[in-house]
Amino acid sequence: MAKLTAKQEKFCQEYLIDLNGTKAAKRAGYSPKTAGKIACENQTKPEIRERIIEIRAEIQKKTGIDVVELTNRFDRLSKKAEKAKNLSEARQNNVEIAKHIGYYEKDNQQKQAVINIS
Repeated sequence: MAKLTAKQEKFCQEYLIDLNGTKAAKRAGYSPKTAGKIACENQTKPEIRERIIEIRAEIQKKTGIDVVELTNRFDRLSKKAEKAKNLSEARQNNVEIAKHIGYYEKDNQQKQAVINIS
């Protein structure tokens, strides 16, 4: 695998926080003006996608939590919030579920990158 720059490595780490490429690019130190473009470019680079897969596997190994477990946790929180009539919290949990399974991306190119990473 090709060596990543420090910003690219940081992007990979940050991307897995919320699966938001633009926010990850900003947190990684890219210019806010170009963060969206950089995020899209980064998500199409095979070496970055491979690194995200590696990091995700490391996280899963350390925590024992995979995407299925994470989704189940958000689902339980969402149902609890709905029962308590906290629709804002329920919606946010549903958004998190959608993001982590690849259904809440801005465009098909981003969606494809997330699906391939999962």
